[in-house]
Amino acid sequence: MLETIIVSAFTAIAGAIASVWSYWMGRKKKACEEAQDKANALQELDSIIDKQSHRINELQTVRLELEDMLNHAQRKNKQLESSTADAIEKINRLLQEINDLQEEAKRIKQEAEELKQNIINNKL
Repeated sequence: MLETIIVSAFTAIAGAIASVWSYWMGRKKKACEEAQDKANALQELDSIIDKQSHRINELQTVRLELEDMLNHAQRKNKQLESSTADAIEKINRLLQEINDLQEEAKRIKQEAEELKQNIINNKL
């Protein structure tokens, strides 16, 4: 009878140890799988971040090129505005000179007519 009790106690203790052992091994395996899943997720996230950073760099390069083009266009626009203003000023000056020359030509023509009349009147 003592032998049965000892065998039963030993079996119970062995079963308890086996249960605890399998519980801890299951937890360890689950922890390893979770760690591996996290590592895979981090690698995927790192890959996505790398792709996004490359795309951001490309877009930054395009933005800088567009800014350069805009600055160049603005400088050209200012030059055109300046040259247009200069051209308008020159045209206005030339128009004034033309008007002055027309007035002078009219005055000279009138003087020539008067001189012609005086010469004709003096001959008569």
